[in-house]
Amino acid sequence: MALFMLSCTGSGSYYGVYKPKIINWSGYNWKIKSAVASPVGPGNNYFSDENVRIDDNGFLHLKISKKYGKYFCSEISTEENFGYGTFIFYASGRKDMFDKNVVLGMFTWNNENCVSNANSELDIEVSKWTENIETSYIQYVVQPENDGLEKERLHRIPLYIYGDYTMHIIKWYKDSVSFSSYHGHTCPPPASNLISEWTFDKSNPPKSKLDCSSNPVVIPEPGNNTKININLWLINGMPPSDDIKPEVIINKVEYFPENY
Repeated sequence: MALFMLSCTGSGSYYGVYKPKIINWSGYNWKIKSAVASPVGPGNNYFSDENVRIDDNGFLHLKISKKYGKYFCSEISTEENFGYGTFIFYASGRKDMFDKNVVLGMFTWNNENCVSNANSELDIEVSKWTENIETSYIQYVVQPENDGLEKERLHRIPLYIYGDYTMHIIKWYKDSVSFSSYHGHTCPPPASNLISEWTFDKSNPPKSKLDCSSNPVVIPEPGNNTKININLWLINGMPPSDDIKPEVIINKVEYFPENY
């Protein structure tokens, strides 16, 4: 089994009709997504709460498993709400070596404000997006990007990792959103550790999210119900082409409010 280790997309959330399992990790309570009877988004996948656990070191494990002839993905979402500020995801291991059908998402999500603010969704995603290439891409997205139609709202570059540790940052303000990724776990990170960065600001045109015919937005506002989500899923429900069931280990997530 190949093991992908991560600390701290197009994404979405669905927790079925029963009370989801809750875990406490990285200072927050997290709901574990479960959809075992019918596939749901993202990617038209099944999700199992058995694919999420915390190890003895306090690290979170997310995996994709196969059972009863079906592949099951994993996703968690905070019970707590978040606003403008800085989100930091600490990672270790070779996320750049994912199978071409696997996606890792780290993102903000509000299930109650699609029409007003495009679900308050900001994404960091790692995937090869079904391409037969050596390394994965890292992708930064300010929604709505409408499946790549709004190209100015998406920044994608190859992800090259040297060493075992990386960190990924979203800085969300009223007039701008900036994304960055670094080698190491030093916070604040030195400039020499930079892997990639991208900033999106108010100079861009407003766009509507087609899924819900939302109001046109430039930078979505958090609203009152914005969560942190992390998921590991399969593009269009396709199984890993290498027949390896990936596992991600997430060390921790940090959040600092705007005026911290």
